[in-house]
Amino acid sequence: MKLTKLMIAVVSLTAGSAFANAPVIAKLTGASAMRDNQGLALGELCTKDAAGVAKPGYFFKQFNSTDGNVRTYVCSTGSIIGTQAKYNAVIAGTDTSAAFAGFGSSAYSEVRQSVAGGSFTAVQGLAGVLPVENQNFYNPGTNAFEQSASSIGGYTDTEVGVAVIANPAPDATETSVGVLQTFGVGVSRDLYNGMFAKQKAAGFIPSTCAETDFATPACVPSISKGQMASIMNANGFSKAKELGAAYLASGTPADAKLVYARRVDSSGTQAAATSYFLLNGCSPNPEALVGQPPQGTTEDQGLVTVQANAGTSDVRTALNVAANAANPTYVIGVMSGENNTSGANWRWVRVNGSNMSESAQPGLGTNTNINTTITGGYDFAYESKAYYNEAANPGSELFFGELIAKSQALTLPKGLVALPNANGFTRNGSACGVLTN
Repeated sequence: MKLTKLMIAVVSLTAGSAFANAPVIAKLTGASAMRDNQGLALGELCTKDAAGVAKPGYFFKQFNSTDGNVRTYVCSTGSIIGTQAKYNAVIAGTDTSAAFAGFGSSAYSEVRQSVAGGSFTAVQGLAGVLPVENQNFYNPGTNAFEQSASSIGGYTDTEVGVAVIANPAPDATETSVGVLQTFGVGVSRDLYNGMFAKQKAAGFIPSTCAETDFATPACVPSISKGQMASIMNANGFSKAKELGAAYLASGTPADAKLVYARRVDSSGTQAAATSYFLLNGCSPNPEALVGQPPQGTTEDQGLVTVQANAGTSDVRTALNVAANAANPTYVIGVMSGENNTSGANWRWVRVNGSNMSESAQPGLGTNTNINTTITGGYDFAYESKAYYNEAANPGSELFFGELIAKSQALTLPKGLVALPNANGFTRNGSACGVLTN
């Protein structure tokens, strides 16, 4: 009998299991921005046919681990595989009321996903070189994490050509996810208040504005690309490093430090930030680049403290400090546009006078975080990609093709622009391209 690539994939993925009913597992790594959308798409692929009609007897289950970066998705026939005991009984064959079923046309019936580390863990996983801190995947059968240095790939916020890390998977296939991801600069509430006061006093914000006028773009503080470059770059003697929080805000205590909450080098958000503000990967003259401080837990550069954060949630935590006039906290960081958490203390600011968000208030229901990008007024946005290697993981091309197609048919989360769209603004497939239509 001649085995097809897909059959080989099933044999290889289930090899070593003592049970015929074991799930066919796909491990995914990469960006977090599309994760909720991917989960919805997997549910659709499990429970509906290609025409979108419900498939009777098919059930989808999402397992959330104690680590917010890690989830597992299971597709089954029969009663839902909803508990650890049920899951193991189906595998053992002692419970025949359910069986694992493939997502869409693929053989994969269980997807274990980790977005810890960000976008470029997708290509690290393809190369089998995931850093130890990014190797946790959730096993519903043991209710515990299992480590793996490999994945079948995943989504990224930008292409690997502008990544802060080198591409460890040169044979990876790159394909468009069909979305334009917006990014913004977020600040702690104390920094927002200080920036507002300084820019209003200088006449850059109208005198009629109040600090709480979050819904009026002209009343929201702005940071220039030059200012962000001064904060982000590796030059320990830049103006930002000399002045600290006073570089952006008025009313700061003497020698108040500015905390730059950056992401780690494997992050697509960090790649977007360094590409946009420092021209990383996009300058024809490498000598013109100033680089950025190496990633580490914390590093002091004059009056700027640089933090390296593994995930978006870590940056949000650093920013999300309540205003405290007696002991102010001045933090700034870049995040993708889906971060719009209700009740948060942090605020979006404008970039070069242009606003990504319709309001500086996180969690506002009317925010899409895409309208200005759709009309070409805000260009801090990059096209998402997916990476996989069909030769190394037979069946992954089919899996990603169906996952992307299904994702594009769903309502996108905040901060993601569908491509193409009515206005047609894109970067034409390249992070180094300008936003045009």
